[in-house]
Amino acid sequence: PGVGDNAFELKDTDGNDIDANKGWTTSLTNAWDWWKNVLINLKEESGLPSSIDEILAKGGVFEDSGSEYDGEYMAHRYGKIVHFYSDVLATTKDPMTGNAFTPTATYEAVKGVKGTAITTDSSYPYTLITYKKVFHAQARTAVNPWLMMLQPENFVEISANDAASLGVETGDLVKITSKDGTTSIGKVKVTKIRDGVIAITHSYGHWEMASKPHQITKLNGKKVKSGYDKTRGAGIAASPLMMLDPDDSSGYVCLQDKVGGSASFYDSPVKVEKV
Repeated sequence: PGVGDNAFELKDTDGNDIDANKGWTTSLTNAWDWWKNVLINLKEESGLPSSIDEILAKGGVFEDSGSEYDGEYMAHRYGKIVHFYSDVLATTKDPMTGNAFTPTATYEAVKGVKGTAITTDSSYPYTLITYKKVFHAQARTAVNPWLMMLQPENFVEISANDAASLGVETGDLVKITSKDGTTSIGKVKVTKIRDGVIAITHSYGHWEMASKPHQITKLNGKKVKSGYDKTRGAGIAASPLMMLDPDDSSGYVCLQDKVGGSASFYDSPVKVEKV
């Protein structure tokens, strides 16, 4: 039940028949049957003249430019209560420190898991931030040669002011040194980014994932080199440059956002030098 030629009834929420000429389908035999009806509903509920082909092409339904504001305020405002209080955080304690989490929206500087503050150091004046290209997923898609052809390598993205102070231009090489002593070399790209910040996108700079050959000894004793694709190793990897947690003795754990549960991708102090 609920699947097949007559899975959908063309009725509104009051049980009245609706106009089948709008394009709805009564069948549910594949994913498109479902999403086609979803898009037609979106078109009808928005009241805008978009076709579902236009919605697909644009990724949504959009008003014409110029109607964003109603006087000093946004035209589309929240009509209900916006909650800034989390019961979960209010009743949870930090397992590393025993302190209660703050249940309301607040800013807290990044620190170690036991509360050690991350101090500024003039020897590491730049902050490393990371992001992902829209055509890559995590780091694994470097194995796709079609995606790597879109952008064969990544860059150390830096502001024009910082590039001038370092004496570098787009295409020059710089050495990045983390506060933990890790170093990497990458190619500069001068772009519009905040002074004092460098950005390195993920998915590049692999040192394994068949990016280099390995010697293999066969059962007959013959030594051969494994197959590899050096394009997977192009560029620079951001992860090794991210600061390690000063409260973790393993030497493998980076700074973390304990509430969100993810790595702290925007708080690593680094040094940048022209090669």
